[in-house]
Amino acid sequence: LVHAKALEEKFVADGFGTKRYDLMYNDFVILGPASDPAKIKGMKDAAAALKKIAEAKAPFVTRGDKSGTHVKELEVWKKAGIEPQGSWYQVFPEGAKGNAPTLAFTNEKQAYTVMDRATYITMKSKITLQILVERDDVLLNYMTLIPVNPAKFPQVRHKEAMQFVEWLQSREAQMIIRDFGKDKYGEPLFFPNSPEGKKL
Repeated sequence: LVHAKALEEKFVADGFGTKRYDLMYNDFVILGPASDPAKIKGMKDAAAALKKIAEAKAPFVTRGDKSGTHVKELEVWKKAGIEPQGSWYQVFPEGAKGNAPTLAFTNEKQAYTVMDRATYITMKSKITLQILVERDDVLLNYMTLIPVNPAKFPQVRHKEAMQFVEWLQSREAQMIIRDFGKDKYGEPLFFPNSPEGKKL
């Protein structure tokens, strides 16, 4: 289960995986302190917002670990025409532990970051950072399934993996994805995106 399209396509092209299967999506947001020193609140262009953060040298936290979240962040910086560097751009030393610890650290620092909405929704009661920029297409976060290639890795259980892929793409599983999080958080964390899921 992955969410970095360019890396996924290379993984398949290099023969490590067999095919990409659409599963679900959510999106990323730019979070920051209420004081918003870079004055980006309400901007519709995520790349332009990151450019303002860089120009203001406002504190920004990155996972810096080549995860899907980090890859997405770098994609937006690239769109902004900026290679972020300097003391204002801080790599979270434990970024590889995931988005939740990264967001907690960013909140402690009262800095900006690019984060997936699901992590924000599940943690918003514990932090003071706010969503400042959202709903730009570049921030969409598509999650796909890639079975490992049995020709390259004969020890894998490919038949069972394909049964799992088939179930995850089914109407039953896509309905679970559609409703996941609604009871606890009042809104879904993910949206179905398999061929069956798109019919819901």
